[in-house]
Amino acid sequence: GEDGRESAVTLNAADHGGHHHLDGLNLYYWKDGHELLSDLGYLWDHPDKYQTARTGAHNLVVIDGEDQTGRGRQGNFHLFSVTPTVKVMEASSDGYGSDSIYQRTILQIDHGSAGSYLLDIFRASGGQTADYIFHGPHGNYSVKGIDLDAENGDEQGQPVGENGPDLANLHKGSGLNPWSIAWTFEDGYTFEAFAPGSADESIFIGDGWGQRDHRNTDVGATLPYVVRGLEGDAKNDVFAAAFAGSRGDQTLLKSIHVLRLPDSAPDGAVAIAVQTAHGTDIVISMLNPTMIIVPTDIGDVSTDGQITAILTADGAPSSACLIGGTSLSAPGLDLTAPNAVLSGCILSTGSSNGDSYFDIDCEVSQIQALKGQTFFAIDDDTRHGYALRKIESTDAGCRVFTKHDHCGFEARSAKLWELPVTVFKAI
Repeated sequence: GEDGRESAVTLNAADHGGHHHLDGLNLYYWKDGHELLSDLGYLWDHPDKYQTARTGAHNLVVIDGEDQTGRGRQGNFHLFSVTPTVKVMEASSDGYGSDSIYQRTILQIDHGSAGSYLLDIFRASGGQTADYIFHGPHGNYSVKGIDLDAENGDEQGQPVGENGPDLANLHKGSGLNPWSIAWTFEDGYTFEAFAPGSADESIFIGDGWGQRDHRNTDVGATLPYVVRGLEGDAKNDVFAAAFAGSRGDQTLLKSIHVLRLPDSAPDGAVAIAVQTAHGTDIVISMLNPTMIIVPTDIGDVSTDGQITAILTADGAPSSACLIGGTSLSAPGLDLTAPNAVLSGCILSTGSSNGDSYFDIDCEVSQIQALKGQTFFAIDDDTRHGYALRKIESTDAGCRVFTKHDHCGFEARSAKLWELPVTVFKAI
């Protein structure tokens, strides 16, 4: 929004420490004064406090119906980039072991006065089952595009899958084609979640734990939980979803589709077409980027970016961004960057008079145009991200300020640095 208060999205990749919930990569979404994807909070010393701490009480993927590990769990951010129309963050967690892929990519896509939406790409590997879970804000909802089997519902809690969360009034369905579920608030506000549909997914909707007050003023409260389940020894499960909130009927977002990729695409690559009221938005995400050509509704898209996003209006691109890549081309669009990622060694770290900084082995001319982007400082396996507040030249390279005039964060000791390059174009 114009003043930065229209919506807020948080992606949790915190280590297991002072916050003892088993919720690595939990997603929270607040918009227009409404809690859309909520966190149940804390029950403190309540006998049932586990109900809000467990993995299945959060908005994320659960593997084999089991909780994430607690003590020793770590998380890292890989991308955090902001452009006028697309904001991107990507993080991973070792909550299901260091050998498993557990990584989430979130894009907040803004169409101005027409509204905005979230696009979620969640990758997971390992285990026999993977359940993409989120809970709605309240019980007033309707489902489009799938038939739910009411005969599976009863008043008692029953497990989803072999070891999944207990849900009462459980309904099961399948969605081969794109489908959605919409909640309507008492003031007429609408929240809608979209799925691309898959022959491999089973869909469950039921009533799960919803109590949030440790004083028991809401004891017995439930919320509808949506569970999209995959079974089998799949090594690379990928879930895609989109979420949109709107004052009154939600009209921007229509559906999402997962696009077929060429055989040359690297493992873990995902391409999504988002149908909006104005056209088709294309998003391509790669963990190990290489140049690929993806056939889409707007023509062939060629890119080598970690993230590629093209927004369209009236059949033509209206804006585009390329993150962590050197080339993006599509009909009516060309973007290039001299480097996909800048990186090097941190020479020293310092703080004084309300400033904090890293001295790095990079010429100021290479990095000056990237002020405001996110600088990652790396120490062993730990990455900390900082917004670049100021950049100035030094004899050995340049000094990048993570805090300037008391605004920002203290630079922590690190060995290496990395800066994914973001290129944006409005058309």
